[in-house]
Amino acid sequence: MPIHATDCAPQISVTDFERKVLYARISDALRVAAMVDMVGEATLIDAKRIAVLTRQVRAMMPHCDDYERITPWAGPRPATPDSTLIIGATRYPNLWSNVGQGPLGFTFAGGSAKPLAGCMKGKRRRLRWTG
Repeated sequence: MPIHATDCAPQISVTDFERKVLYARISDALRVAAMVDMVGEATLIDAKRIAVLTRQVRAMMPHCDDYERITPWAGPRPATPDSTLIIGATRYPNLWSNVGQGPLGFTFAGGSAKPLAGCMKGKRRRLRWTG
């Protein structure tokens, strides 16, 4: 959602743990992230989900943004149904995987990079995650 100078948008990222919603200011826009849909390779954004998020943001921050100019966005990424990590070599010699983290992808990808680096250096052949 676009943010105008007179809007009351947060200056830092805010996480509403009760509703599982993240509000992050990115330049002159507010990114609202909340939902993970396991939909395979589908890229269609469910309008009902956007309506739910819009209602939540308006309730929490009524003077935050230009609610009429919302741009829905989805960031498809590889995930496993139970967030089991897939880290290591693939069948291609120059391709490694560090995926499967689900909704915590950006949070866990950095932490799982160290074990992946061990695999890439030949110290480990395969990793087993028991989350």
